[in-house]
Amino acid sequence: MDLALGSSEVAFGAESEIDFVAADSKIAQELSVTPGSVDLGVSTTSNPQFIRPRLTAGVGLNLGPVKLDVPLMYYFDTDGPTAMLGVNLGIVW
Repeated sequence: MDLALGSSEVAFGAESEIDFVAADSKIAQELSVTPGSVDLGVSTTSNPQFIRPRLTAGVGLNLGPVKLDVPLMYYFDTDGPTAMLGVNLGIVW
């Protein structure tokens, strides 16, 4: 089980100028184009679950001084289950 405290924030922003150019000169004479811009901002803040039960398993391989481990963690979250798979490689001297 994990005990989690704190909060996290994810923010994304983008800005771009928009321009339009017609490939056909006949169409370009009929169009009126005004340059513009787009601003996009997205942000979210959330607090973690205080207690997160999990199921943990792993497979390991030892080849002399080289250690390879593949851990799997399955969390039973309130917003839906979450899984984590990883690879650990180590050398023992």
